[in-house]
Amino acid sequence: SKFMTSSIFASSSAAILSNPFDLCKTRTMNNTKNHNITDIIRYEGFPSLFKGTLANANRQVPLHFIRFLMLEYINKLSNQD
Repeated sequence: SKFMTSSIFASSSAAILSNPFDLCKTRTMNNTKNHNITDIIRYEGFPSLFKGTLANANRQVPLHFIRFLMLEYINKLSNQD
């Protein structure tokens, strides 16, 4: 419930904010054209910076869910005196 809500919010915001940089990094590693943000916006349009955002968020939601759940579990264990 609260872990799922937190993980969805954290994953969505992380995917949206980091995806343009991830796209540039991937294109630079693959040595393709339009590998910087200004070229992508100029030749492909602003929305193309967010290609793969949904896939990125789908990968991050379970990661954050488990991370928040384990953090709560560890906090609960450490506060048992």
